Amino acid sequence: MKKSLIKVDLTSLKSVELAMNLAISKIVFKSRRGLIAAGIHLLGEAQKNTPVEYGPLKSSGTVIWDKSQPNANDFSGPNGDREKINTKRMITEIKNILNSNVLRFDVGIGFGASYSIFVHENMTNAHPNGGTAKFLEKAMTENRTKILKIIRDNAKI
Repeated sequence: MKKSLIKVDLTSLKSVELAMNLAISKIVFKSRRGLIAAGIHLLGEAQKNTPVEYGPLKSSGTVIWDKSQPNANDFSGPNGDREKINTKRMITEIKNILNSNVLRFDVGIGFGASYSIFVHENMTNAHPNGGTAKFLEKAMTENRTKILKIIRDNAKI
């Protein structure tokens, strides 16, 4: 019985491995870019529906995707300094969550004004200057298809 030998060209395998790693890196980069673009779009849509009395609530909206981003927007109006502190706290909490798992990539979207949760959740408040409760949730629901399209379009190879 004759034994057959299989000849393997290791340099070809190395080239294939390098090409695959490059393709994976491109997919990861483009997917992250899509998530960031979708997060920015979602924030913009949420801010369109954010009730405004003085402006800090709308200004406290932010999208975070890594720990090197700025810590807070500038606020004016009554209690602007306090709202800046609250927004910094919210951003720090989101960054801690985002950085807790290095194998995942998440985008955090939130409003850091101390009263944002109350404005968002209270369905009985009147908003004479426009806007609505559930402004972030509403933006997510109404833009679901657009958000998924942004991610998909960016992730194409």
